[in-house]
Amino acid sequence: MRDDRPLSVVANGAQYVKAGQSDTPDVIQVSYEYRNWRMSYEGIQLSTFGAGPRIPGGRVPYGANAPHARPHGEAFYGTKGTIFSDRVGYEVFPADAGEGATEPSVEPRSVAGADRTDLHVLDFIECMRSRNMPLADVDVGHRSTVACLMANISYKLGGLKLAWDPDRERFDDVRANDLIDRPARRPWDLI
Repeated sequence: MRDDRPLSVVANGAQYVKAGQSDTPDVIQVSYEYRNWRMSYEGIQLSTFGAGPRIPGGRVPYGANAPHARPHGEAFYGTKGTIFSDRVGYEVFPADAGEGATEPSVEPRSVAGADRTDLHVLDFIECMRSRNMPLADVDVGHRSTVACLMANISYKLGGLKLAWDPDRERFDDVRANDLIDRPARRPWDLI
């Protein structure tokens, strides 16, 4: 979307299975507001059943044992269709052709792949040698992490909607700002 600066967040969720074992919710729903668009995120940690069918002929990843298992991946729902993806491939399901249509305007498409974490490692090593910028540089990682941490803070504050100033990287709420960081332990407290 060419915009990695959220303006607000609200996150609601709960622990149903893992209560008392961690502070990560089993179910969470997050809504972000950006300047010209909105994004919703939903995470469900209750089972390995995924969002759609497996890629034909594809292997079941990460030792999952269900035929529709997708224990690591994401689904993108758009106005023109839906994409299910994970580290072993992706599937595209086009939206209906319009009102009264009985079939999609384009056939669904599946593409099998492989977990290529090794390519990120090779890119990092090559950038260390060449001093070039890596494909996933620290700024990309920072911006990606900020959005996740914003959701965690809203969830910890009981689903409070929080406005975010992307220039100052601060919330409009003192309690939320107190959760942005924590005192560093020695000797890192000198930085």
